[in-house]
Amino acid sequence: MALASMVLYALTEYAHIWYLYSNWIAVILAQLFAFCGYKYWAFTVEKGKAAYGTRKQFVIHWIVWGIGLMIATVVIYSLTTYAHLWYIFSSWIATAISGTSNFFSHRYWTYSTSDSSKAEQMIALVELPITLNSSEF
Repeated sequence: MALASMVLYALTEYAHIWYLYSNWIAVILAQLFAFCGYKYWAFTVEKGKAAYGTRKQFVIHWIVWGIGLMIATVVIYSLTTYAHLWYIFSSWIATAISGTSNFFSHRYWTYSTSDSSKAEQMIALVELPITLNSSEF
């Protein structure tokens, strides 16, 4: 977020690019780093258990990101234009909103495990409340 904010500020204030265009450039640069961070750090999956190969993950990552960018653009424009917030502050709020939706989309879709592991995860989620309820007695 710091990198994106610096790029956004520099492009808007010094290059005199409209803040929405500056934001798009900033988040594209940030996403190049985010793909590697998600794939190799945040959502590491044992070799052979990933639902998709790297090429497909890359495409899905950018689809999810594109949807997040649309959400962020609406939020930034609305907060800056109608609520009269500073465009940097608007971008932070938009990042929190779109970043949260992107995180969960990546967690459960882009970097998910194979279908058999998904079934095991769903069973574990269903069994958890049953286990907790039975221990109360």
